[in-house]
Amino acid sequence: MKNTLALTVLLAVAVTSSAAARSSSAARSDWSTLSAEKLQQLPSAVTSAIRAAQKICEDDEPRIRTGFLRYLKGRNGEEFISLHFDQFHCTRSSALCSSAGCVHRIFRSSGQQHIREVWHGQVQDIDMDADAGRPSVNIHCGGSCTSRLEWNGRAFSQHQR
Repeated sequence: MKNTLALTVLLAVAVTSSAAARSSSAARSDWSTLSAEKLQQLPSAVTSAIRAAQKICEDDEPRIRTGFLRYLKGRNGEEFISLHFDQFHCTRSSALCSSAGCVHRIFRSSGQQHIREVWHGQVQDIDMDADAGRPSVNIHCGGSCTSRLEWNGRAFSQHQR
């Protein structure tokens, strides 16, 4: 888990530094390339999800905006990693996004190499938090449509609001 936290900080700094170093032109300044080296540092399930999106998008390399990868620590030491494909460059934008929103995926890591996907959906946005130490996800599906997922130790369960 220490390695994952270090990776989180490293990736955030690299993405921010890379974006700041680019020219100020609107066409490219928002995007940072995820190099093969950076991808290898991520858990394999996360890398596979990114590579699959890259293939569907027919892009040569994965490019992201700050906020594409987000992390949340659970009270039992598990870590949740969310991918926000509205922050992923896609030549074929309809491959990952529609009027319903964009693909979002959440993975849970509970140890060295043990990681699995625990939720995915095509929604406007998601926010992870840990109210009272309990990991949860707020799903924004457009307009007044929201729902909340709460982690019960094995899976997320949904609560309509």
